[in-house]
Amino acid sequence: MGRMMRNKIVLIIILIISLAVRLGIGVFLGFDSRPDQAACGADTVEFEYMAWSAAEGEGFRLYDGGALTAFRAPGYPLILSVVYRMFGRHFWVNRVMLSLVGVATCWLLYLLVVRMRLGIMTGLVAAGINALLPLQFYWCGHFMSEPVSSFLNVAVCLLLVIAYEKKSLVIYFLSGLVIGFSALVRAVCMLIPIMYGLLMLLSKRIQFKRLVLVCIIIVFGVLLAVVPWIVRNKLVLGRVVLVSTNGGSTFWGANNDLVSSLGENWGDWVSSTVIDPVRKKNEVWSLPNESDQDKMEWKIGKEYVRNNLSKMPLLEVGKFWQLLRPFPKSNNKMYVLVAGLGWMFLFPLTVIGMWYVWRDKKNRYLFIAINAQILTLLITVAIFYGSERFRMPYEPLLAIYAAVAVV
Repeated sequence: MGRMMRNKIVLIIILIISLAVRLGIGVFLGFDSRPDQAACGADTVEFEYMAWSAAEGEGFRLYDGGALTAFRAPGYPLILSVVYRMFGRHFWVNRVMLSLVGVATCWLLYLLVVRMRLGIMTGLVAAGINALLPLQFYWCGHFMSEPVSSFLNVAVCLLLVIAYEKKSLVIYFLSGLVIGFSALVRAVCMLIPIMYGLLMLLSKRIQFKRLVLVCIIIVFGVLLAVVPWIVRNKLVLGRVVLVSTNGGSTFWGANNDLVSSLGENWGDWVSSTVIDPVRKKNEVWSLPNESDQDKMEWKIGKEYVRNNLSKMPLLEVGKFWQLLRPFPKSNNKMYVLVAGLGWMFLFPLTVIGMWYVWRDKKNRYLFIAINAQILTLLITVAIFYGSERFRMPYEPLLAIYAAVAVV
């Protein structure tokens, strides 16, 4: 048996294992059970109902009888709504879909590593690590957008690497389309073209005029993906909303007195209804339009930051502690243990891999697309807050660094 055939067999085994683990966690959590609000908060219930409402042709609504909304990003519910249209509202189809998305992420990760000329063995190790990372398979058992975001992050990197290698504006445009849809899953992905352009500029591996053209092409692709949703929001809400209207509540919830000092909530997020229920009622809920409510919460959060600049350094440290802490906050002890052990394996290997890549001045430019994604994550945490959920969509990319360290 030739080496190429052995490598293919190993990859197939990794993909089979990744599927088995993801379907297994779905069975463990309840294969056809409803969204678990106790485990995932209101997000999971609202994502699921948005999908069903859209599948029924009633547009995106958060609950039965609710108004049309842009409160949550539409990307994941849109995908699930297509699945619901095909198979009906059976909760197990979501777990199968997300499991398959997880397997596809492992496969794309392998292709990305090989395309970066890091070697087939490194690609197999990266895919194998991602197949068994606890957060990667755990969220496939819930109604959450993280597995879809993981897949899209890897897809964006693969397209950007191919586009640079082939000097193809068409592929850069396709990468922009994927970034645009990725932003419809997680709005912060709008930052990727900026981070990529900045890192390419610093690398000096592309002429400035060419880089400007590339960035314009990418942004055009992003807009082509996002503009239909913006138009929909203008028609439905009477306001321009890029992706969602929950950014303000997230920002205020991550920048306030309850999270800015050492304690249980340091660097985390607290609901704005808990921070100041009176102000929430009088200044936010009194506004009839959800877009205006969002802007008001942004305003309140910014007001807090301006008036408490001396507290910001400690708060920022707390945010990054929440991102990097090995054991997440949860009442589910098994989840805390498994997630923590997975991160304690991945994090040190990632740091070692980054050190190896940094020493290789000749080839470290190959990681520009990956580093653009990681910078996007860090900026997200600095603005909002830290969480293992924020980290999860970027773990496949960290697995590449970890695989470099292993190999």
